[in-house]
Amino acid sequence: TADKQDALSSERIERLEEAGFVWDAQEEAWQAGYRTFIDYQKENPNVPIPYSAKYHDLNLGKWICQQRQDKTKGRKRLTVERIKLLEEAGIVWDVLEEQWKTYYDAFIAYQKENPNVPISTTAKYHDLNLGHWVSNQRTDYNKGTLSAERIELLEEAGILWYAQEEAWQAYYGAFVAYQKENPDVP
Repeated sequence: TADKQDALSSERIERLEEAGFVWDAQEEAWQAGYRTFIDYQKENPNVPIPYSAKYHDLNLGKWICQQRQDKTKGRKRLTVERIKLLEEAGIVWDVLEEQWKTYYDAFIAYQKENPNVPISTTAKYHDLNLGHWVSNQRTDYNKGTLSAERIELLEEAGILWYAQEEAWQAYYGAFVAYQKENPDVP
């Protein structure tokens, strides 16, 4: 601390600093966590960091979770400067929102690749349980717990809120396509 530094001669302070003495252990610990986060992001871009993740001898998942909690609770140790550094490094503050966006993007891509194909509850798309996610969105919609913003996004992407309607539309689309290809078949 400043008091101890005042009690030491400048020569001793210099010798301690040359030897790697840390004056502010909390700051050094945060910086070490931050450097580890940066290294992880460079080696694993766009890979979520689970709570149990260990990286370079640091429980990185726990450290990231602590940063999120500090931000949510407005703790002073997570300064505006630190928030900016973490955001520039690619931290995800709201994991659930990020996960929803990932599935939403997958839903849009699936719809483009597979027009008029119903999404079964067991459907997978690029290792995502897309069918389960769509089913959950429908359930939330029917319960009235899906936000207006998400309803609008899903409707713009072409969701049908009732699975039976989706199946009917798919069969109807197949029938129309068949009739166009085979106009002479009754």
